[in-house]
Amino acid sequence: MSGATSESLQQETGPNPKAVERGFWCGVFAFVTWSAMGVESVLRPFQDNRRDTYWVLPFVLTVATFYYVHIIQRRRSRTETVGYIIVLIASALTLLGNIGLQFNLKALESLGFPGGAMVWLVGLVCFGIGTLMAGLLPKYAGWALILLEPSSILAALALSPVAPLLPRGAYSGNVGKGLAMGIVALALRKVVRHESRQF
Repeated sequence: MSGATSESLQQETGPNPKAVERGFWCGVFAFVTWSAMGVESVLRPFQDNRRDTYWVLPFVLTVATFYYVHIIQRRRSRTETVGYIIVLIASALTLLGNIGLQFNLKALESLGFPGGAMVWLVGLVCFGIGTLMAGLLPKYAGWALILLEPSSILAALALSPVAPLLPRGAYSGNVGKGLAMGIVALALRKVVRHESRQF
């Protein structure tokens, strides 16, 4: 009974405004950094392994955004919770894979790709579906999460005539990730404005 009461209280009072605002700003900075990396890779279409290090910043900002998205809609959908946990596991695998890539540690590198990449894709689909089911954010936020990784792949393929696909050190596909994170940030901004009108 008490668990049901606490859940109903959270749904009645709405999301934590501070969490929503922090999530919005993390999403904005994720959008800016992903997009900047993508555009820079198009303008300088050659392998630059320093980008593998820079990649960590937008990735961490993205995971931080997901944290706040989860905080404001948790307990509204079990699918969302499962998806979020899978995304966290994938994030750890991907970061370890990035370390392996930079230090030429094959055992760690394989954790990031294909291991972490596949888990990341599955987790985002579950997280996005759970966000749609939770109904707190606009529906386009859920679709942005579902399509975040496919949009990156499609962007890289679309830009390949001017920015060739390379095994590492090239991130033209980040344009797609930036777009998806920008959409998530817009959804969070809409919730911020909605909450501010209530007070």
